[in-house]
Amino acid sequence: MFSLPDFQSSIEVAPNLPAFCYNETITCGVEKTMVEIGDILLVSGGYDYDPKWLKGREGCIGTVVRFLWEGNDRRGKLVLDLGEDFHTCEFSGRYLVLFQRCKGSAWEDKGVVHVVVGNSIPSDVKSIGVASDPRDGFKWVEAAASYRVISQKARRNVRFTETG
Repeated sequence: MFSLPDFQSSIEVAPNLPAFCYNETITCGVEKTMVEIGDILLVSGGYDYDPKWLKGREGCIGTVVRFLWEGNDRRGKLVLDLGEDFHTCEFSGRYLVLFQRCKGSAWEDKGVVHVVVGNSIPSDVKSIGVASDPRDGFKWVEAAASYRVISQKARRNVRFTETG
């Protein structure tokens, strides 16, 4: 009889990113989130028909470079690298931080999220601050944006042993 391991730990790496972008992901049994490091997402829309944060654009495309931990929620927030500065709402930044709208939600092939624009990759959720003061380097811009995966990287898992 074949049995699945209860716990598998892996490091998933987006190519050509510095070491601080490496992220630990946890897979329990066969359950696995559909969005991974290196995937490309389209983020668009919001509450308004023509969302102010998009400034007339249909959406923006970015690569998932990091998941942010908050308490026991290991993957409730993710960071997209847009590849260039994104100008919106009197603020610009190269990164979007996407927050799941419902605690404990999984990243699937599409969904609805809160959006924060940032000019750096946050080290953790606390470094984003209130996200309403651009002096902190992050600005909240939308509460109901849509995202969808438009390209998935080739999946690979690398086992590792944590060292202290």
